[in-house]
Formats: sequence, C-alpha cells, structure tokens
Amino acid sequence: MDLSTQAGQEILSDIERNTSSSRGWRNLMLLCFDQKDIDTFKTLQIVCEGLDRLFELKKLEAKREFEEAVKAIRESKLKVNQRRLPNPIVTNIVLLEAQRQAFLHLSRTPNDPELLERVATFYLEDWGISDVALKHIERALNFDPTNKRLLDLKVRAADTSAKPPLHPHLPATEGPSSPENTRTELAQTMRLKLPGVLRKASGPLPTERSQTLIKERIERVTGRIEDEKKNTGFKTANLGALHQQLKELQAKIERIEQ
Repeated sequence: MDLSTQAGQEILSDIERNTSSSRGWRNLMLLCFDQKDIDTFKTLQIVCEGLDRLFELKKLEAKREFEEAVKAIRESKLKVNQRRLPNPIVTNIVLLEAQRQAFLHLSRTPNDPELLERVATFYLEDWGISDVALKHIERALNFDPTNKRLLDLKVRAADTSAKPPLHPHLPATEGPSSPENTRTELAQTMRLKLPGVLRKASGPLPTERSQTLIKERIERVTGRIEDEKKNTGFKTANLGALHQQLKELQAKIERIEQ
C-alpha cells in the first residue's frame, strides 16, 4: 500500500485526528482497493469491524450507566437536578495513549503481525470482545504462522469465546467468510463508499441500461409517427425528421449490441 500520495496522507491525518472512528479506516480500505492491495484491504476490513463493535459496546455501556443512575435517583427519591446524570450519548471512543499509538502504527503498516497482536490484546484484555480479538490474531497468523506467542494468544481468545459472553447484548460477529461471502461483502462496501459515478456502475450493466433507454425512445418516436400519420394536416418534413430519429436510434442499438 502506497501512502505517499496526497490522498494517503490526508487519510492518515484523518485517522490521527480521530483514531477510533472507522470513517478514516474505511477510506484507507478504499485506497487499498484502488491500489489493488487486497491483502491489506482484508486486514483493514477486520480492523473496521472491530472498531464498529467497540463503538457499539461503548454505547451500550453508556446507556446502561445512565439507566442505573436514573434508577438510583428514583429509589432515593432525589430529584434529577439534585444529582448529575452521566451522558447516555456516545460520539467517539476514548482510547488510552498506548491504544491510540498502536492503532496509529497499524494504519501505516496494517499487515504487521506484532501490531495486530497488540490490538488483539486490547480487545481481549481491556474490552472483553474475544471474538474480535480472535479475528485479529488469525489475521496476524496469516503473516506469521509459526509465532508461538500468537498461537498461545489464539488459544486464550478461543477459550474466552467459548465462555458466556461478557457483553450478552453486544451482537456477535459471524465466523470466517466463504469466498462467495467475501465477494458479496466487498461489493456491498464498494457500493456504499465509492463516489456516485462508480456506485451507479455497480448496478445493471451500462450496456443493458443504454439498450433499454434507446428502445424506449424508439417506441416513443414510432408512436409519434403513427399518430402523425393519422393527422391529415401533418407536414411531410416533420415525418421525415421523425424517421431520421428512428434510424439514428436503431443504429445506436446495433453499435451497442456489437
């Protein structure tokens, strides 16, 4: 992945300003896709999914803390203005400096197994999302399959995943994707994130759309010709012009089909 371009530098600056937001990481994914770096794209996909899960966890924690505070106020019969309530709205994830630095380094070298291991440890030990940690570990093993430390960490994460979840209300991620699912996920990501022109191209084929539109115009022109033939006051010059339009549209259809 080449980050020396202006787009790459702008994306890295965005990640540095708001490291825990998946927005900058998804833009980095698109840069990798544009550069045809599929290995890095797959790694960043795991990173983005992990940050989305972490954000959901933080929102649930804030909501639960707020509800507990409201319940305590009711039970103590205190008025709301007599006790400060925690903010139930989460707009970003607050990271410790060590966590932030690990993610920043990962944004520059996403396929570094040591950095993936460090981030996986945060998910496992600090945030208690073992299935996300396991995905990061498995991705790291893809680049360093004999690393004993990674293999031991994978066993720990797998054991933790087998236990009742620490956050039962947090949606779990699905297992490894099949090649078909991976292609579907990639197509969905591109459809959502690429600029409008490319997003339109991800629908029906342009050739098919062009044929349909031209055929509809041919039908309209033909209909006008038939109507005008019935009109006794119709001018021959106008009829000739409509026939010329019809010929041009039919020629376009032939060129598209070729």
